[in-house]
Amino acid sequence: MARQNRTTVAAKATARDILPYAATALAGAILVAVAATTADAQQKGSDASYLVVDGLDICGALVDDGTGAEDILVDDGWFIEDVYQNGPFITEISASKIFADGSDAYVFALIETYPSAQIGYCSFDVQAVGGTVDLGIVEETYDTVGTVEPGEFGVHGSWEAASDDAIYLVLANYEDESDYLFVQMTKVGDSSQQSGGK
Repeated sequence: MARQNRTTVAAKATARDILPYAATALAGAILVAVAATTADAQQKGSDASYLVVDGLDICGALVDDGTGAEDILVDDGWFIEDVYQNGPFITEISASKIFADGSDAYVFALIETYPSAQIGYCSFDVQAVGGTVDLGIVEETYDTVGTVEPGEFGVHGSWEAASDDAIYLVLANYEDESDYLFVQMTKVGDSSQQSGGK
C-alpha cells in the first residue's frame, strides 16, 4: 500500500479541523445579520410619535418663556449649542439632544418682543427618527384645529390654537423614507402678558 504524502494528510486534517469552525462562524454571521435586520424592522415599525409631543412641549415652553429658555432646555436634557441675545428684545437659542431610541434632535427658538406684542418662533427637527410617526397625535394631545395631508415629501400637518392672550400656529412634516421629522411653532401674543415682555 502506498504511503500518503505527509503534506496531503496534514492538509486534509487541517481542513477537517477548520470546517466545523468555519460553518459555525458562518451560521453566527447569518444570525447576526438576521437579528440586525429584525431589529431595524422592529425599530422602523415602532411608534415614534412621542417625538412630535416632545417637540411641541419644548417649543411651547420656549415661546412662552423666552427669558428662561436656557434653563428650560438644560432641565429637559438638551445640550445648548448657542445663545444669542441681540439687545433686550431679541433672543435666539439652539440646542441638540439624542433620545433613548437614537433619534437625533435639534431645536431652535427665536423670541422677539415689541411694545404690544411678542412673537415666538421655534423649530424642532429630528434626523434618523427611531420609528414611524403619526401626525394625528397633535389633535389627540392638544386642543388644536387643523388638518393632516399627504404631500410630495411625506405627510404634512397644519394646526392652530388660541388662548386668552395668544395664538399658536403649528406646522409639521414627516418623511417616512428619509426618517425625518420637522415641527415648527409660532406664537403671537400680547407682550404685556409674557414673562419676557417689557
